[in-house]
Amino acid sequence: MEEGEAAVEEKIALQAEELANAPPPEPVKEEDDGHEETVEEVRAKMAALQKGMDDGIAATDARVEKMQQEIGDMPDFGALANLHGSIANMGKMRKKNQAAQLAQKLGVELQDGEEQLSAADLTNTLISRAQEAGKTTEEINQIMAE
Repeated sequence: MEEGEAAVEEKIALQAEELANAPPPEPVKEEDDGHEETVEEVRAKMAALQKGMDDGIAATDARVEKMQQEIGDMPDFGALANLHGSIANMGKMRKKNQAAQLAQKLGVELQDGEEQLSAADLTNTLISRAQEAGKTTEEINQIMAE
């Protein structure tokens, strides 16, 4: 989410810089036709100018709301990373528990780091250790069948 917010902030800063560096608009020059405006005409012009400003503000507000919606729609990458880490740790713990159970059934000790071996290598290592401890092939096959 922080990455999304940073991207939006950067985009806003770039737009502000472009506006700041843009040349000012040329003033509108009205030709004097000798007509003196009435209060109603001035009020109508002021109302039109006010409407233009209000429309501009509304458009800006809409853009800001859209950008905030886009930020809200972005996934929480930190939470996803935490979830991935938790799932990976659960998998490691499950594998370690299964390795310890197999070692216990075979009557041998699980050595440090052996849970990192592939399933086949771990099984072969524990079976070899059980055979060295005096277990017969028949006993090992019976344990493995359980």
